[in-house]
Amino acid sequence: MLEALRRGERRAQENFLRRYAPRVFSIAWRMLSNQLDAEELTQDVMVQALQSIDTYDPARASLATWLGRIAYSRALNVIDKQRRRPRPLDIDTDSMSHTLCGQPPDLSGEPPPELIDLLERAIPTLSPADQTLLHLFYFDRQPLAEIAYITGMTTGTIATRLHRIRQRLRDIINKLRNQ
Repeated sequence: MLEALRRGERRAQENFLRRYAPRVFSIAWRMLSNQLDAEELTQDVMVQALQSIDTYDPARASLATWLGRIAYSRALNVIDKQRRRPRPLDIDTDSMSHTLCGQPPDLSGEPPPELIDLLERAIPTLSPADQTLLHLFYFDRQPLAEIAYITGMTTGTIATRLHRIRQRLRDIINKLRNQ
């Protein structure tokens, strides 16, 4: 597909868009929390990627990871320009509940409803960049190396930030419980 994209073949471009646009949109949506902004950013990223496909180096990252990096960077630029406050996210808490509350995982796979409510209230208080790191790691199950490429951070920095994010969420949840 890469060679066909570099030759500008329409069918390859259509396949490229169909395959990778949802991933780009997912990153944009998580960071911007606005469907129109996420759609516009996705379109911009996909056009930019097709125009600069010759700069893509498969030895450095997968095509999906390369696109993720572009999307992440562009979304940070949008956030800087708009200076938005974080908005609520629709989240799936199954994979994070035991980590955030220091409890062993519930073997039934269902976190307590109280925890779901607390997470739904706590996560939106994080910055869009921190929310995105959480989603990339816990929900999209991206390896640290791919997240590092997407964000331009080192894997050590990401691991440290994830640890601090979990601590922050734990503190927020404790405050919410005491209200």
